[in-house]
Amino acid sequence: MGEDSDSIAQLYPTWCTPADALSRLPQSWDYKTKVRWIAERLTGGLIRAASPAHLLKTQNEATREFRFILPIYWKDWACLADSDFWAAGDVTFYNAIRMGFGVVTTGTFYSVRLDPAPFAEFDGGGEPPAKPAAQVPKADERKPPASAELKRFCRAVLSEWPDASEDWLREKAVLFFPDNRIRRDPFREILREIRGPVKRGKKPNS
Repeated sequence: MGEDSDSIAQLYPTWCTPADALSRLPQSWDYKTKVRWIAERLTGGLIRAASPAHLLKTQNEATREFRFILPIYWKDWACLADSDFWAAGDVTFYNAIRMGFGVVTTGTFYSVRLDPAPFAEFDGGGEPPAKPAAQVPKADERKPPASAELKRFCRAVLSEWPDASEDWLREKAVLFFPDNRIRRDPFREILREIRGPVKRGKKPNS
């Protein structure tokens, strides 16, 4: 993962134990859900794990060296069923540690700790942050244009497009009076006052 042992050693004291990681997840989740949530993210590399010492089956004694645990080691979730991992942080990967030249062995990592960053969204065991409430659109408080101005507008437009539909004319009025609210019924009354009731027209090409 890039960092050397000294860099990992500096991070390790600030990271959380597996037991602490469980407690940071929502209290409404059952135990299996919490374990699955952590396991999926360990396997996917979204949660980093580190250990200060490990013992391989091919060794006579443990190596005291801070190391990250590769995500591929967690692919067999059976290792997380061991209560020792959640209580003490010790985890054993059976026939999962690649030694090179095709050699695979069993290894145990001691006092494992997890990067706390992915748990921050739960704020110490609380529920995930709620999504912002949908914004209720505010009522249109714009005032309508003066009746005389609206009539003048309608007469000017109708002089060019006498058969334009009410909906098209209202769309143009909305664009012409951007700071005013053009209500449909009052606009229709003014329009019919000018040209009288007509059949629904077509939208002009321009």
